[in-house]
Amino acid sequence: MGKFILEDGTALTGKNQIGRGLFSKVYQISESEVVALTTDPAKECLALFCQNEDHLPTMERLSNIGEYQVYKMPKYEKLTKQHAAAWRDYKAVEKILKPLKLTKWECFGTCINAVEQSNLAPTIKESLTQLFEMLANYTDEIFLEVCRRNVMVDSRGNLIFTDIVGCSEKLRRVWQARTHRRVTDSNYI
Repeated sequence: MGKFILEDGTALTGKNQIGRGLFSKVYQISESEVVALTTDPAKECLALFCQNEDHLPTMERLSNIGEYQVYKMPKYEKLTKQHAAAWRDYKAVEKILKPLKLTKWECFGTCINAVEQSNLAPTIKESLTQLFEMLANYTDEIFLEVCRRNVMVDSRGNLIFTDIVGCSEKLRRVWQARTHRRVTDSNYI
């Protein structure tokens, strides 16, 4: 992994990397803040259109570094059973959304209906509905991934949906590239 330098001179190195996924790398820059480098258009949608929601991450776009968009956000805690209320909320959302396993824009109407007809807390319903509506207007290349590694807890104990959606086209390209690398690097060719 290379070293990234933010415009303010902050160095992002493997030493302060605290998370990574297929499209993103997360670096801790202070006790209470992180920087996310991502190539996922769903993150851009979150940053542009889904702010001021109780259960969506607060994100500030800083710049670009190469192919990555750079966002600053609070450092959220990992969800554990010790976060009793957030854990209950997560399990309720998981029960409603995880079975859907839908992609593309058809997902949004189905997700919104499932959320609106549920017994979820009103603030969770509002945040998820806002997310799905904004994504439906932003792109139709989305997949839903409701799992514990994609949710966090804020300093008030609220469940935060940091990464429950992603770009399916980008995912397809990543897996094609990985498959191609394995095939061309193998001893069978």
